[in-house]
Amino acid sequence: MKGFNGPIIGDWLERTTTSRCSPRYISTGRDISNGEHGGLRQLAANLSAKWSKVTKHQTWSAGSRYTRGLLRVSEFANSLGRLAFRRAERQNQATRQLTQRKGTVDDFRTVGVRLRNWGRWGSDDQRGTMNFVTPDKLVAAGKLIRTGKTFDLGIPFDESGPQPGGGRINPVHLMSQTGDRQIFPGGFRYADDYIFMPLQCATQWDSLAHVYYDDQLYNGFPAKDVTVVGAFHCSIEHQGKGIAGRGVLLDIARYKGVEWLERGYVITPADLEGAKAAQGGVAIGSGDILVFRTGWRKKFVIEKSALSFMDGEPGLGQDCCAWLHEHEIAAVASDNWAIEVLPGEDPDTVFNVHMVLIRDMGMTLGEIFDLEELAADCAGDGVYEFFFCAPVLKVTGGVGSPINPLAFK
Repeated sequence: MKGFNGPIIGDWLERTTTSRCSPRYISTGRDISNGEHGGLRQLAANLSAKWSKVTKHQTWSAGSRYTRGLLRVSEFANSLGRLAFRRAERQNQATRQLTQRKGTVDDFRTVGVRLRNWGRWGSDDQRGTMNFVTPDKLVAAGKLIRTGKTFDLGIPFDESGPQPGGGRINPVHLMSQTGDRQIFPGGFRYADDYIFMPLQCATQWDSLAHVYYDDQLYNGFPAKDVTVVGAFHCSIEHQGKGIAGRGVLLDIARYKGVEWLERGYVITPADLEGAKAAQGGVAIGSGDILVFRTGWRKKFVIEKSALSFMDGEPGLGQDCCAWLHEHEIAAVASDNWAIEVLPGEDPDTVFNVHMVLIRDMGMTLGEIFDLEELAADCAGDGVYEFFFCAPVLKVTGGVGSPINPLAFK
């Protein structure tokens, strides 16, 4: 492959995709994620065409690093084409699946008004309930590190993740330099790489700009502030000082005596209180970061089915919003992919818990955590509190951030 190197791969992928991802393109009303209007299909066609031009006159060893990298790009292009074909049907099916439940809860707008934190920390606030973590609470949380045990709560960022394709894909990791054809004085070599992925495809935080309704974000900011170039209010970089503090695990699956809760299981305030009591009455209060385990990550690791993982989940019912509000929880995280129960409790609404927690209460949500090692240790020593730390990537205008959360005991 004489004359063909890693940077060309990056330049090729960038030039091929950005023409379809640019604000000018999206502003015409054609959505890159909409296969019916040519977005994904056109992107796949562009990738395939460029692939053919680049490789037409090239020869290389089947085992070279460059070849493997290019083949992965080709596979990605082919995947986009397949996703475009399936996406519309899958979205329709998912909507039906996530709303197949009789209405059993109050209107979420009524609940949102009752629990709303708008103006609580000022009219310009964009951090929401993370304001509950005051300096004195952070100092106290640091004192929970007694043994030095460390637990990483993030899942791997690779092709084996839980995304089945469609709205989100698993990370695509490519090498731009491997060092095998470099010539520098003294024998120096280096490797470089890059990654292409949705910010919320694996362990991640939702920003306060991630969800809205009735044309308003958290704290009354206008929804029009979310644009094709990013969010101008409530974006993830406003949590850049760090999401850290006292973490508390509530192991709902262990409390219920199962490996994982069933799809559609509604976690209630009574479940939260029951798990709390079963764990020795662990205290939960203002400024705490609540981490609850459903076992849904364990199910995925055992079954290895992204479709089953994303088909629904056990999670918080809408009544838990008031419980979180009463306890002044700073942030909430779980091993499922959407915090809340799916199918939801209201057949006429999708993601009502998201709308109340994020848009009305200003609560940052953490999803797709791996809690297995931490849960086993907590069950072993009976200590369910720890110092929790999960800084965001300061993606300007981002509505989410990938993370690798840590718990220290």
